[in-house]
Parts: sequence; structure tokens; C-alpha cells
Amino acid sequence: MRRLPLLRSSTLKSLAVSLSYSDWRASEKGSLRPYRSDDLPGLAPYLLTDDRPIACLRARLRFGRSGLRAHRHKLKLDDSATCEQCASGADETIDHALLSCDKYSAAREKLSQDLRRLDVGSFYSPLSSSLILGRVLVPAGGPTNLRRDVLLATGRFLSALNDLRSDSL
Repeated sequence: MRRLPLLRSSTLKSLAVSLSYSDWRASEKGSLRPYRSDDLPGLAPYLLTDDRPIACLRARLRFGRSGLRAHRHKLKLDDSATCEQCASGADETIDHALLSCDKYSAAREKLSQDLRRLDVGSFYSPLSSSLILGRVLVPAGGPTNLRRDVLLATGRFLSALNDLRSDSL
């Protein structure tokens, strides 16, 4: 019978993390797949640009740990997932809050103006939740400060949303 070598706990831990990351990356339904485009280990770009309050807001939304009613309803902390911020009757999901809730339409229009001013239309699709949540990669040949400028603009939008909400994100 062949014996396996004894491994230190730190080696086993790094092996387990590596294997779980490989499994997550190979899966079609990885929990971060819609929001994290760089798909590489390491810091997400927003962590290098945002100040702490904005980074916390963005992280809570990216990882589904916000105070939105859909998340609270899933945890059985709210009776309903319906958005109380607007009268649309839609569930208060991340996409609803960022892209369609009537209460935030002025802040969303300001963000759209900022993005048009940055001329990101040639690099990014129309306003999307993944763009707002920090999925901003600068294509080859693009301006080097574009990522930072887009993160700053979307960070201001997230801050405005948080200020407009009756309860914080």
C-alpha cells in the first residue's frame, strides 16, 4: 500500500482554496460570475479606487449582502420582496434598484450624463448593473484612467442611492 506524504496545514489550506476556486470558475452558475469580469484571483479594481464607504456599498451589492428587500425576504426578515421605494410593484432586487427604480431616476440620469461625458459608449454597453458594480475593464488602446473615472462616477451614483434610501444598502 502506498502512503501519501504528510502535508502541513498551510499547504492543505492553499490546496483546498485553489481547488474550490477552480470548481467555482468552471461552474456555469458561479455566484460572482455576473459581476466579476476579470475572473482572476486578486483584488477587484474597485477596491483600489473607491474609498471605504463606497467600497462597502459596492461589495454588499456585488455579493448579494445588501439591505434590499429581495435579499431580506429570502432570509425571511421581510414579509415581501416588493420595492417600497417606488410604486412599480416590482421586487427590490439589485437590478431593479440600480437600473429601474423610479426613486433613483434623477441619480441614474446624472450617472448617464457622467458616463456620456467620459465617452464610455465606445467601450461599454449601455448602463448595466455589472458596470455600476465595478466590472470595468479598459480595452487595449483605451485611456488608462478610464477605469478609475468610471469607478468614481458609479461610486457617486451608489452613494446617492444610499442617501436617497429610507434605510441604508
